[in-house]
Amino acid sequence: MIIKALDGKDFKTFAPNSSKKVLVRCDRCKKQRETTFQTATMIGTKTHCRSCARTLSSHKRPQSTKGVSKPNILGSKHYRWKGGRSVTKDGYIKLYNKSDPKGYSLEHVVVIEQTLGRKVQADELVHHIDGDKKNNDINNLVLLTSHTQHKNAHNSLQKIGYDLVRQGIIVFDRIKNEYILKCSSRPAN
Repeated sequence: MIIKALDGKDFKTFAPNSSKKVLVRCDRCKKQRETTFQTATMIGTKTHCRSCARTLSSHKRPQSTKGVSKPNILGSKHYRWKGGRSVTKDGYIKLYNKSDPKGYSLEHVVVIEQTLGRKVQADELVHHIDGDKKNNDINNLVLLTSHTQHKNAHNSLQKIGYDLVRQGIIVFDRIKNEYILKCSSRPAN
């Protein structure tokens, strides 16, 4: 119970968050103490001294969640779910796969594994024949058994490209600084 305001004014006119000093008889410890009006009235309808108010308010604070692990929400229950299909920063398509420890599998690897009926081994690579990482049609994929085979496949394409430059089928555009197919001249209709 608030006994009186220490500045002699009527405490009933104080704003709820007033820092003016009042004399209270604490409803918890029953002692008569000096505190602020805000502290005396901060917990419900009872009046408390500063130490009792601090004790009571600390019991009502939510416990910290810092350091407590939260469960990972994966799949269709996640708020950013977009159907389980997305593109990696390297341009490959990945699919949601709840049986994979990482949660996702690369689509071109899944297509080859379904075709072969087995998992792709650690030393095997899936190569996109047309170079389009998003074209995961089985006719565009081939399983290579080593990194050397994969490097040789890319080198053979580069060699053929230079052969086509020497034959004049591909030309270097010096304005755009890129290789382009040489346009065949057709008569206008």
